[in-house]
Amino acid sequence: MIHYVSVIATNFDNDEIVLLEKLKGHPSIIGKITVPGGKVEGDEQPIIAAARELEEEAGLVIDWTELVHAHTHVGPDYMIDFYWYDGDVSDACAQEGELEKVYIGSA
Repeated sequence: MIHYVSVIATNFDNDEIVLLEKLKGHPSIIGKITVPGGKVEGDEQPIIAAARELEEEAGLVIDWTELVHAHTHVGPDYMIDFYWYDGDVSDACAQEGELEKVYIGSA
C-alpha cells in the first residue's frame, strides 16, 4: 500500500492559503492546482513526511508539532493522511527542482 500525505497551509488571520500549480509532468496535470504533499518514505512517520513535503514543495520550514491531523482516507491500494497548518505562510516560495509554482492567495 502506498502512503501519501497532503498539507493544507493557511493563515486565517491574513485570509491566505498556499496553492501549487503543476508546471511539468503528464499533460493531464499541467496547470492543475493542488496543495503540498507526496509519499511517505520508508518507515518515516506520516506527520514528519507532511512537514518535509511542505518544506520541499513550498519552502515553509515548520516543526511537525505545528501540524494538525485532519483526516485519513484509505483507498484500495493507497492511504492519504491530510494535515492542516495555520500559521505564517509569507515565506512560501517554489523550490528548485520542484514541479510547482507557489501562490499565496486569498482563501
